[in-house]
Amino acid sequence: GGSMGGMQVLQWTAAYPKRVYSALAIACSTRHSAQNIAFHELGRQAVMADPDWHNGAYADQGIHPHRGLAVARMAEFVESASPEIEKRFPGTTAVGFGHLGDGNIHYHVLAPPGAVQGDWERTDGKIISAFVHDLVTEFGGSISAEHGIGQMKRDELSRLGDPVALGLMRTIKQALDPQGILNPGKLVPLAPDAPTP
Repeated sequence: GGSMGGMQVLQWTAAYPKRVYSALAIACSTRHSAQNIAFHELGRQAVMADPDWHNGAYADQGIHPHRGLAVARMAEFVESASPEIEKRFPGTTAVGFGHLGDGNIHYHVLAPPGAVQGDWERTDGKIISAFVHDLVTEFGGSISAEHGIGQMKRDELSRLGDPVALGLMRTIKQALDPQGILNPGKLVPLAPDAPTP
């Protein structure tokens, strides 16, 4: 396995040399930073704290510790996405912080030194945001946490959101606001592909 799994394989080969005949560790290294070790421990603790963990006998119960795995995947996201973003967009700094234990995370990509405030957000910042949102989707996440979508991410919700859920939102909006006069242009437009005003 990669990352945590790979490190676990390396640990088994060191701790149990007479029991492990051979091992192939993929996507891991022999050393990790303190942050990576902390993320790995967070992932393990999140899985084991899930009520569906059942002391590791979750398969016997016919369930999986999905909530704990979701938190563990967020740490994995930060660990793998940040270097990828910083390499693809030189000079940027990617940081994730806050709320990880609550099941979400604030993830920001900071502009390179010398970037012109306002210009960068409208140009490179938009491209980087779309790239980050695509990575979040690949990890099974969503682009909104406790504050909702807001106006800035409305079009991204249309691009990445579940079409069935978006259709349901439009149906509810149409039923409650057939003329589109209540908070117009927010969250979902009545027309599926209407651009941001």
